[in-house]
Amino acid sequence: MAVLANGCAAQVKPPVQAGVTRVLRLDLKNGIARSPEWTVRTSDCSNSAFSCLLVPGHMVLAFPRSCSRNTADLPAPSEVGTLAMVAPSAHLAPPAGSYVASSFPEVLLRFDRQRGVFEARRLKKGPSDPEFDPNEYSERFDIQLEGGGALFACP
Repeated sequence: MAVLANGCAAQVKPPVQAGVTRVLRLDLKNGIARSPEWTVRTSDCSNSAFSCLLVPGHMVLAFPRSCSRNTADLPAPSEVGTLAMVAPSAHLAPPAGSYVASSFPEVLLRFDRQRGVFEARRLKKGPSDPEFDPNEYSERFDIQLEGGGALFACP
């Protein structure tokens, strides 16, 4: 406990320990995902409602094809399970926010309309943990597409 200037006691939380930031390069044409530590073949797991890219052993990148629909209403590809918003971006209009796929609950995807899925974080604690904090992660991937562009941006 710490005592504030006004005499009140306050719980002091230690500063968030953010993890390592890496670039994840996606070559959609050739189906390859590259980080500084690994390279894997990706697979397209899209269906009529979702754009989806499976990065085997690491994550699934997915988002509804229509930005105007609620993710909970849509049948997700089996590789995704369900896609749920865990932290909206209050300063941006929906569907901007952070999402977790039930098939990879330790990976948080950040999305906004213009940049699409632009970041993935390997979380220290998933959203089902009472101490979940989307800013506590062991590694963060800034997503870049070979040749430029945005992954699953709103049309």
